[in-house]
This record gives sequence, C-alpha cells and structure tokens, in this order.
Amino acid sequence: MDLAYRRMARMEGISERACRTAVRISYVKVAEGQARGAVHFHALLRLDDATTPDGVWAPPPGWASGKLLADCWRWAVTHAEQPCPNPRAAICPRTLTRCPRSSTVACSGRNTVQHRWTRSRR
Repeated sequence: MDLAYRRMARMEGISERACRTAVRISYVKVAEGQARGAVHFHALLRLDDATTPDGVWAPPPGWASGKLLADCWRWAVTHAEQPCPNPRAAICPRTLTRCPRSSTVACSGRNTVQHRWTRSRR
C-alpha cells in the first residue's frame, strides 16, 4: 500500500505526507490457491477523503480519481514483486547450502540437520 501512496503523490506532484493527509486508501484482499499451485490475489480498493474520522466515508478530493488509484495500484503491484523460490529445489526454512546435484539440504539453526528428500519421477 505504501508504494501506491508514494506513486500517487509523485504523479500529483505532492509529498507523500500530503497525499496521506488528503486521501485514504481502504482495501479488502483475498488470496486463493489455484489447482496448478499458483497463488492468485483479488483486491477491492476504495479511495476516500482522509480528513474524516474513522467510520465516516466522504468522497476524495477532485484530483484523486478511480483511474489515478488504478494506475498507482498497477504500478505498485509490478514494483512490489517478491522472488519465488524454485519449486523443484529442496526447500528448508533455514537453508544455508544446497547440493546442486542431489536432494540433500544442509539446514542451520540451533542444530545442524541433514534433510533428504526422494524425488518421484513421473
């Protein structure tokens, strides 16, 4: 959400603080796991006047349009990517090293553990 506010401020030529003082972005989001293993997000965004108390909804200033919010959200989504781990690699939450040609992963934490996975071949 921070990226959306930053982008909106930059596009309107105002500071991020001034943007957050003028508008409030409210949202509801849902993540769903698809059968193919991918995660898919849905989001419903709302743009309101930020000068009203919580629970009171007023239209945003004239410069803050739905199109502006959509453009800023799209920009923020493309710039907030998180790298996805290789789904074919053996994964351990505390992985330090992975043998490139085997399924052995050396994990480090309070204890050093060796994990072995057998990969099914289809």
